[in-house]
Amino acid sequence: MLQTDDQRFSPFDEAFATLDGVETESEGSTAENDIQPFDPAKINIETRPMTVGQLIARIRDNEASDGREGILLRPDFQRMAGIWKDEAQSRLIESMMIRIPLPVFYLSEDNDFSDLWIVIDGLQRLTTIKRFVVEKTLRLKNLEFWKEFEGKTYDELPRVLQRRIEETQVIVYLVKKGTPDQVKFNIFNRINTGGIPLTTQEIRHALNLGPATALLQELAESEPFLQATDRGVGTLRMADRECVLRFFAFQSKSAYLRETYGMRDYTDYSGRDDLDTFLNQHMKQLNILGKKEPAYLEKMQAQFTRTMQAAYALFGEETFRKPSGSGGRYRVSKALLEVWTVNLDQCTDEDLAQLKARKKTLRKNL
Repeated sequence: MLQTDDQRFSPFDEAFATLDGVETESEGSTAENDIQPFDPAKINIETRPMTVGQLIARIRDNEASDGREGILLRPDFQRMAGIWKDEAQSRLIESMMIRIPLPVFYLSEDNDFSDLWIVIDGLQRLTTIKRFVVEKTLRLKNLEFWKEFEGKTYDELPRVLQRRIEETQVIVYLVKKGTPDQVKFNIFNRINTGGIPLTTQEIRHALNLGPATALLQELAESEPFLQATDRGVGTLRMADRECVLRFFAFQSKSAYLRETYGMRDYTDYSGRDDLDTFLNQHMKQLNILGKKEPAYLEKMQAQFTRTMQAAYALFGEETFRKPSGSGGRYRVSKALLEVWTVNLDQCTDEDLAQLKARKKTLRKNL
C-alpha cells in the first residue's frame, strides 16, 4: 500500500499495516479470518477442574525443567500479545481475593513433551498470576474494593488472602496430544479471546516451539534481512518472522529433503491448498529438520543470508517494494519477497554477478 496522505483504507487495515509494515493481503492477515473447516471427530479436549495453586505449581515446574514440563509462558510471545497494565492485573488479583470466578483456561499438550502445556487462551491471566505469586514483582494498584491493600505484594498480604488466591477454582480445557495440528490451529483460531486478534504467525509460533521458532527469530533480527527490508517490517505481530518462513516454504528443496522429510516448495503450492495450511506444515517440517539434521538448517540459514544480500545489492532501499514513480513509497510486498527470493536463491554466483552488473537496466524495466 502506497503511503500517501490521501490514501484511504479501513482503520482496522491501517492499524495492522502500521504494525506489520507490509502490504495488506486478502488472506493471512489475522487468524480470525482464516478459520478452515475440520472434522469434529478429531477434536480431543479434556476438562480438568483445577485450582490456581495447581496452575502456579505447573508454572514453577516449567522454570525448573528447562521448559520441558508445566505451563509455558514465553516472554517473546507475551510481548507480542500485549501485556495488561498493572491496574488490570491488580483487578484480576482482587477478583480472586473477593471470590469472583475466573473465566475458563484453554491449553494444549505439546507434541514432543506431553507434560508441557501451551497456552491457547488465558495468557494474560496466567502472566498476571506468575508476576504476583511467583515473581512477586507486581504491586496491587487502583483496587476497587480493598483499598487497604494498595501497593502490597503477594508476600505482604495476610495468609488468609494468599490461601484464597491459591484455592481459587478454575476450569481448564486441555487439547490432548495427538489432535491433528491443523485441528489444533483451528481450535486456537476459534477459542482465542484476546483484545487483539492473533495473527496466524503468532499462532504458528505458539504451536511449533522449537528450532523453527528460534531460527525465524534469529533471521528476522539479522542485519541482512533488516537491511533488505529497510527495517520496514514490523516485529510486534511477527510479520517479520512470517516473511522469513515464506522464504523457506517456497524455496527449492533438494531431492533428499523431499524424500526424507517431505519438505515442500513452491512447486507444491498450486493455490488449491490453503496458504496457512501450507505454511503450518512447513513450520512443523523445519522443526523436525532442526532436531534431526541441524546442519541442513544451518545451510538453509546461509542461503537466506545470501539471498537477502543479493536482493539488497540489486534494489537497495526499494527491495521487495513496488516501484511508485510518484515520490511516495510502497510498503514491503510479501508477494515480491517470495518471487524475488525464490528466484535469487536459485542463481549461481555468476548469475548474481551478471545481475548486479546490469542492475540499472533491471530496475528500469520493472
